[in-house]
Amino acid sequence: MDMLIWNCRGALKSTFCYNVFELVHTHSPAIMILIETKACGDRAKRIIDRLPFDVAIIANKIGLSGGLWVLWDSSQVAVVELSSIEQEIHAVVTTTKTVHGYSLQYTLLRGLPRGASFGKICHW
Repeated sequence: MDMLIWNCRGALKSTFCYNVFELVHTHSPAIMILIETKACGDRAKRIIDRLPFDVAIIANKIGLSGGLWVLWDSSQVAVVELSSIEQEIHAVVTTTKTVHGYSLQYTLLRGLPRGASFGKICHW
């Protein structure tokens, strides 16, 4: 399973969709995480509908910055959203194709909750 993370610096740019298609064609990711999309709501959904992934989770931007999208191909991975607030998406990713009889799981975390330290989240 391949995952691609891209700080796209704005999904409203005229070249955005073209760039996504080029990245997908070159790297064939099962999951694509887009950071700093600067788009939310219906506008984000319209853009996502044109992209080569069939499922998405959106964390809306705050003001003029931010925005986080997790896009995936459901024929390759299953993603379960645990929670999503502002700039954070917590999810468990499981491959639908097993490797040597085992399913692989990942947890995606973008950002830390306000007032939290990484050590507290990891129970250090």
